[in-house]
Amino acid sequence: MLSVQRGYWEGGTTVVIDPFATPVVPHTNDSPLGPTAARWSTDSATMCGYGTYGGLTSLSTAHEPEWLFSDAIADFTTYDAGPPQVERNVTECAWLDPNRVAFLANIARYDRGPVPQRSVQLFLFDVKSGALDPITEFTGGVQISAAALLALPNATLLAQQLIDQEGNGGFQPAQPQIVDVSTGAQAPVLAAGQRVVAILSP
Repeated sequence: MLSVQRGYWEGGTTVVIDPFATPVVPHTNDSPLGPTAARWSTDSATMCGYGTYGGLTSLSTAHEPEWLFSDAIADFTTYDAGPPQVERNVTECAWLDPNRVAFLANIARYDRGPVPQRSVQLFLFDVKSGALDPITEFTGGVQISAAALLALPNATLLAQQLIDQEGNGGFQPAQPQIVDVSTGAQAPVLAAGQRVVAILSP
């Protein structure tokens, strides 16, 4: 199977195809409402997906053989009129093993004053049991946005954020962090004065 991105006007969706089939037919719910990006699980039996044009997205998953994406976590992005008034937008995911997927979500809290407080939270979701556990939270600057998430050996993750220190849209890469999934402990990758140029995944 092959994961490809199909583009639409001001948007796109991820579809799964069999490149050797004749004719080639998408196996996913091929619509602009599907996830704009997706990642294969370590056994290639499931995909995690996220992203849509002009809205908040939860974590979505698709399983073989149908490969139909659906929300894996009900009401994750819900914003209610009353407390806690929290927006969540999933922006990246990475598989630790065939059942556990970690994901980053941009958080905006509107229940602590007139200016929303923003952070990035790292969660762990078990697609088999449905268990959802928060791992850690990243803060900094006036605004912060998730940029990248990579799974590493020994149940660790590399998380990269973008931070706007002044609130004028000038986002800069923050210090990437190694995160221990079992404890949530963060450890910087770079020394003081070093800068991120690019993040590559093998």
